[in-house]
Amino acid sequence: MGWVMKTEEGAILCRGSSNRSHVCSALMAEALPMRDALKRAKDLNLRSLQIFWDCQVLISALCV
Repeated sequence: MGWVMKTEEGAILCRGSSNRSHVCSALMAEALPMRDALKRAKDLNLRSLQIFWDCQVLISALCV
């Protein structure tokens, strides 16, 4: 699973990927890269984010 962070102008700020075996569910497989991306955003002191993810179940769980 991979992720990309872009500036408002569309320039790539950073990118990353995760490769984990034996995750307990498909939802966990989606959640782990998002956690990695959010940690990176925190490390970069980003104060505002727009998140685009293709797993509606994960987004719904996070936006409760």
